[in-house]
Amino acid sequence: MMVAPVGKLPTELLVEIFAHAVHSSHSSLPPHLQAVRLSGVCSLWQRVVNNSPGLWAANRLEVSLNNDSAGYLDGLKMLLDRSSPLPIAVLLTLNDEPRFYSSDYVAYIFKLLAPTMMRWKDLEIDRAALEHMTPGPFPALECLELEYSIASMGLFSRCSRLRRVTATTHKRDARVLQLPWAQLTHLSLRQRNPAMCREILLQCTHLVSATLTMCEWETVIETPSPTLLPFLATLEVAFLTNHRNSGHVGPLFAALALPALHTLYLHFPTHDVGDPAAWPAVEFAAFLRRSPHITSLSLLQVQMLTPSTLIALLRLAPCLTKLSISASPNCLDNDFLQALAWSLETDPALYLMPRLEELRLDYAGNHLHALAFVAAIRSRTDSPAVANLHLAPLRVVMVTNLRIPDPGAIMINDNLQDLVDRGLKLSVS
Repeated sequence: MMVAPVGKLPTELLVEIFAHAVHSSHSSLPPHLQAVRLSGVCSLWQRVVNNSPGLWAANRLEVSLNNDSAGYLDGLKMLLDRSSPLPIAVLLTLNDEPRFYSSDYVAYIFKLLAPTMMRWKDLEIDRAALEHMTPGPFPALECLELEYSIASMGLFSRCSRLRRVTATTHKRDARVLQLPWAQLTHLSLRQRNPAMCREILLQCTHLVSATLTMCEWETVIETPSPTLLPFLATLEVAFLTNHRNSGHVGPLFAALALPALHTLYLHFPTHDVGDPAAWPAVEFAAFLRRSPHITSLSLLQVQMLTPSTLIALLRLAPCLTKLSISASPNCLDNDFLQALAWSLETDPALYLMPRLEELRLDYAGNHLHALAFVAAIRSRTDSPAVANLHLAPLRVVMVTNLRIPDPGAIMINDNLQDLVDRGLKLSVS
């Protein structure tokens, strides 16, 4: 009896081929159904596929706590069995409207899942499903995404390998979630209560990156001494409006010492009532002195920042290579352009952002002069100061919605075309 050449392939090579087929982006089937299809070709392939847990564990297991069909349960059991003993990623969802679910059925599914919780490496769980969950050690859990409530405070307090957390609560009066904060390296937190958000952040002493969404403080409060977060390199903060008068953001910056920070992104709210709060000049200046290595700064909707204050804060960020300012029409003027320009007559110690290579502006600035803009860009790209002092030349200038009288944008592009021909990436509109 002749054996087809494919039947002579080593099992290891078959598994490698099957892995490419199961995870192919060209397949119209989900990975687990593609594996089922492969297992139905012949008895040899069935043995290989069914005994290769990597084919069943590589993709996230999506568990609906509302689906009580017999076929769904059989498929869930099969995936759990065939992925063993490898770590798995799990998504748990529940529509908690009474007419869509049974608490007994939800309890049954969690009982079915319980033996596999030791293998959960990545877990995403919605608020409704979380309220039915029981605490576990979750020894393999490294990444957790959840919307939490008071009922779920201590579920994940013993996760010794947890490193990444995305946590959301929409209640200002929610308590602090009990997690091993000090061991986290990556945090994304949406917590409307600013004091609670700050309290959580200050516990995360091993963070490398943090993304915070929080309200402003409604009143000026006493701030504790700065807390050192020695490894935090990337910080993104989006402040939400408190729907009343403008608030305060200084208490966040006053509490932080981030010597390793290199990327800072700040998004401020638009206030419908009253004027924007005053820029926290003292707190932010002290924060920059404690964070001297920032290379990338992005500011969005900074309504309260004046050109003179912006110049002052940029002088405290000499390592900047990238600056982006958006939706901030009042923070740039011709005085800023003059400060941005370089000349040999100026003391090099006073040069603004001497390492800047990328400048992005969108709806930033008001009543700017086209020729002043051209002079500033040219001085930082092709001038004796750049050549003689070995300063970093601008390489990217992207400007949209520039508030310059017509035909300002056309004039700028025409006057800087020679620099574009020599490598400057320029777009002004």
